[in-house]
Amino acid sequence: MAKKGQNRQTVTLTPLPLAPPLPARTPGAKKPARKPLSWDLQSLSKAYEQGYLAGTMGMVRDSCPYLGAVVAAAWEGGWEDGLIERSRGAVVHGSVV
Repeated sequence: MAKKGQNRQTVTLTPLPLAPPLPARTPGAKKPARKPLSWDLQSLSKAYEQGYLAGTMGMVRDSCPYLGAVVAAAWEGGWEDGLIERSRGAVVHGSVV
């Protein structure tokens, strides 16, 4: 067994190189085109309505057919509202009373 303070090794740390600087933007250069959104107000509304109907029918949350995060969130919001209406007993044959 070594005594305290023996067998210590010296470690030398070397700094990592910095990332290269970003290229300077030339005056008058256009900004890169933005990627178009994969959703619009109409698709969010449709997803909400479909989620609402799913909630009123008592379907499970995992039955959401959407993969996009924003559209899936709209569906889930409708689904939650539909479940609330269902729990109140306010839904009869798919229509709110």
